[in-house]
Amino acid sequence: MRSSFHLLLLAGLMVISNSCTNSPATEAIGETAESSVIPEGSTLSVRLNEAVSTAGNQAEDGFSATLAAPVVVDGKSFLSEGTQVKGVVRESVSASPFLEKQAVLTVSLSEIFSEDERIPIRTTSRTATSGRFGKQIEQSQAEIVIPADTLLTFRLRTPVEIR
Repeated sequence: MRSSFHLLLLAGLMVISNSCTNSPATEAIGETAESSVIPEGSTLSVRLNEAVSTAGNQAEDGFSATLAAPVVVDGKSFLSEGTQVKGVVRESVSASPFLEKQAVLTVSLSEIFSEDERIPIRTTSRTATSGRFGKQIEQSQAEIVIPADTLLTFRLRTPVEIR
């Protein structure tokens, strides 16, 4: 009798367990979490709030920018235009004609400020060298300057969860 009772109790617990894990409420929570993730490879177009240069910045210096366009993936809007972002200088080397060394300036994005939250991000980098000319990047023999208000585009290297 006792073993029958234990089997019935065990069967009842299994039924309750299965109904909880497959409930619509649990599935809805999973869908909500999934819908708040910006996928890897998504584009972030930003406008610099300040100039960045090989003369004025060194590796690991931060800079501020704002999203120049909303982040929209498959018709779903994640971040609005004007959202603040933080970037970081990855490499800053002034040219040296004596050492035959070109100037190099590499930047990427590191954080998004969404409402009251700082969200760390990893993006591709943008690199300018004194031998490569671009319309928006001012270059001299020794220095590279990316002026304030310059539009730069990056891609996410990893998915980003927005709460």
